[in-house]
Amino acid sequence: MKFWTKILVAVLTFAMIASMAVACKKDKDGDTNNESTAESTPAAPDASKPNESKPNESKPGESQPGESKPGESQPGESQPGESQPGESQPGESQPGESDPDDGPIDEPDDPIDEPDEPTEPDAQPDEVDINTALTGFITGDYLDSKIVATNGYLGTEFWTGTALEGYAIMSTNPNKDSTKAVIGFDIAVTEFCLLKFDVKVDSDIGDTFSVLLDGKPYNGVGHREAGEYTIAIPLSEGEHTVALMYEKDDFAFAGTDTAYVSTGTLEPLSAVIDGTKDDSIYDGIVPLPVRHAPTSNPQTWVGGGTAYITNDEFGIYIYIEVIDQAVVEDSDGDRDNEDKVQLYFDFARSYYDEGVEGIDYRNTAAQGGMKLGWVNCNPAGENNPTGTFGGNYGFRDLTCITAASTLTDTGYAVEFFVPIAYEWLQDDNKFGLGIQISDDTPDADTDPNASFYSDAVANGSSSWWSYYDTLPEIELKFN
Repeated sequence: MKFWTKILVAVLTFAMIASMAVACKKDKDGDTNNESTAESTPAAPDASKPNESKPNESKPGESQPGESKPGESQPGESQPGESQPGESQPGESQPGESDPDDGPIDEPDDPIDEPDEPTEPDAQPDEVDINTALTGFITGDYLDSKIVATNGYLGTEFWTGTALEGYAIMSTNPNKDSTKAVIGFDIAVTEFCLLKFDVKVDSDIGDTFSVLLDGKPYNGVGHREAGEYTIAIPLSEGEHTVALMYEKDDFAFAGTDTAYVSTGTLEPLSAVIDGTKDDSIYDGIVPLPVRHAPTSNPQTWVGGGTAYITNDEFGIYIYIEVIDQAVVEDSDGDRDNEDKVQLYFDFARSYYDEGVEGIDYRNTAAQGGMKLGWVNCNPAGENNPTGTFGGNYGFRDLTCITAASTLTDTGYAVEFFVPIAYEWLQDDNKFGLGIQISDDTPDADTDPNASFYSDAVANGSSSWWSYYDTLPEIELKFN
């Protein structure tokens, strides 16, 4: 029995040794079959990585989380020269800021959409038959005969009637670049009056409404661009042709691209131009003395006069009372050989602003639109009950200047009306005006014996005749 017992002990011992050897081999090589056991032995550190440490263990000179070395900071703390998120150091930029060295900022690839320009004008109001629209088109007590209309005047575009409230006719050339629509009227009036009507220009700047009076552009109206206006055209007694024109430039439009004109009325001026002082317009006006005599022609008797100057939105009114012991009105056709009142006008203030002076001033302004000129009126008398009006030098483009004269107890009086040229006035509504009274005597001498001026600057008529830039300024007043 002892023998077999010894054999069994030896077998068991050998089996245990073999089992332990297998287990040791698995721990060394790893579990090649990816099988896990309920209990495992931690792997020994790899001897080939000498500088690694186990968790929660540190080597000399290293720190664990939550500990810091001198000169190091924990999260939320900063050392001098360092910044936290949201703070920037000099030379650094935050998101949304650009560095000058980064070059230009890229523009968006897609440009901002611009609104499309309209390709067609707005729809015009309904049309009305032109003959119906022209029935009663111009009315008033001064109308001498029925008006005669010529549509498509001078071969241009036509006008037609319109249903737009407050207006009678409208142009028919919308969206037709570089065209004109013109309608003309032949009209006769019994005495000097104003033809008044309303105009609406519903288009872009550059498209304009204007008037031709007796075949010439009437500067009293000018070229009216987009807007609404009241127009007044002075008509002297007799026959006239008035043409209305809507002219388009070569590009762009707005609105309906149309001009509209209301019916017209013939009305009196604010003052009747008859040589008498109308208190309704001249009352309260500060008088302007016309008594300056040039030193070269000393005055030896009482003379000169007093002027009253006013205006409305359509024209300038000037009434002058002259002191004259012997009124001379020869009516021989030479206005220089009798008493007279002469006015010098300067609507060309822009030339003065540009520094042009003297005769050059006069000549340049005259060539640039006849904005300088003079008019005169000889007194009434036995041979000429209403006086003689004439001269009109320089105002060939400004028609319908008129004047009249009457005798008074102390001499005579003269009254003038000068239409306001819409495009001639500057922004300050000023113009130049000089008044000269020439006094003749009833003798064989044909030249005036003395002259009087409204300003001491004038030293003889040649001064204002040659140097319009010396004319005093008059400011118009508008309500």
